Amino acid sequence: MISVFHSVYAELLDRPQKRLSVVLIPFDFFVPIRNSHPTSSSSSSYEEEEAMEEEEDFFKKTSPPLSVIYEESSDIWVNVS
Repeated sequence: MISVFHSVYAELLDRPQKRLSVVLIPFDFFVPIRNSHPTSSSSSSYEEEEAMEEEEDFFKKTSPPLSVIYEESSDIWVNVS
């Protein structure tokens, strides 16, 4: 189970709003935004790409699954409050 103190929650609805899920998203799912300014040397951009690939691989291997903490469905629609 994911700790509430190390995650954020999100309410997810399907398009017709007949299904609602509340999920915990671990902070590990969020990655820092990289500097999008172009660099002057091509070698540093290659190094940045390599570092990003390593981070993605690490993220795929170590990320815990999402925890669904509540679900609701309805034949008409789900009231969200």
